[in-house]
Amino acid sequence: MADNYNNSKAGPSKSIQHAQLEDKALGQGDPTSADKSVGKQNARWASVDLTGGGNVANTIKEYDVLHDLKETATTCTLESFENAVVAGTFIVANAVRRENWSHGHCHVSIRLISGSFDGCVARFRVGGK
Repeated sequence: MADNYNNSKAGPSKSIQHAQLEDKALGQGDPTSADKSVGKQNARWASVDLTGGGNVANTIKEYDVLHDLKETATTCTLESFENAVVAGTFIVANAVRRENWSHGHCHVSIRLISGSFDGCVARFRVGGK
C-alpha cells in the first residue's frame, strides 16, 4: 500500500527549531522572576506581601497591586499565592474599585479563608487591552 501522507500535495513535513518556536510562543512567563512580562501577552506579573492583615478567617482586606504595565489595567487576576510561615493558608481575591485603577496600580479585595495573611505573598496577572 502506498504511503499517502508522503505523496500528498502538502509536500514533506517540516521541523521547527526550538529557538524559532520559543520566540513566537505565547507563554506565561514566571511570576517569581525579575522579568515581570507574561509571555507575548499585554500583561505583567505583580506580587503583594499580605503580612499585617491578620489571621482571623473570613477577614477581608483591600490591597493595592502595584504593577509596571504602563497603562491602565483592564484585568487583575489572582494566579497563585504561598505562605512559607503558616501552612494551610487559603485566600480568594476579587478586583474592586476599577474606576480608580491607574497605569501603576489596581485594587483587589482579598478574603482569608484559612491560615494567615502574615507571611503570605499573592501573585497577580495584571492585563491591559
